[in-house]
Amino acid sequence: MTGMGRGDWFREQERRVFNILNGKYRSPLLDRIMKLFTHIGGASFCILLLLVLTFIYNYPMNGLIALVTSHILVQVLKRSFRRRRPYIVEHSIHFIAKPLKDASFPSGHTTAVFATCVSIAFVVPYLTSILLIIAFLVGWSRIYLGLHYPIDVIVGALIGSLTALICYIIV
Repeated sequence: MTGMGRGDWFREQERRVFNILNGKYRSPLLDRIMKLFTHIGGASFCILLLLVLTFIYNYPMNGLIALVTSHILVQVLKRSFRRRRPYIVEHSIHFIAKPLKDASFPSGHTTAVFATCVSIAFVVPYLTSILLIIAFLVGWSRIYLGLHYPIDVIVGALIGSLTALICYIIV
């Protein structure tokens, strides 16, 4: 690490991972698939899914509470860190999404999908594997589309998962 501080080393490693997840496996089919998965992590889809589960299937309120709580945490962190999105900073990246105006850190879509999927998995454990695969694909889609760096997605996944766990225990 001579001549390079820990922060520089970390950013360089993150940039390497970003370049692999963003541009190494490009294809028109994957572009369409990733656009689909990224919408699954959107607030509208997650809220609708949890409302349907809560009011039609008598699913516990902890999923909705986890989603709202995690969203508030994400907004506080976005305003605190104000990290610029990769498509603004990086050169020669694969970017096929609509530009966003808010900060990159942490990923709100990843947070929402993990809060949603983990809260459902606690109540319906036999769906855990498929729910986590979907959540991971949403996270990858955010990087693939050039909207987030890997740490944005990792922290979003942690916030969503921990919020779901805490709400499951408390609510």
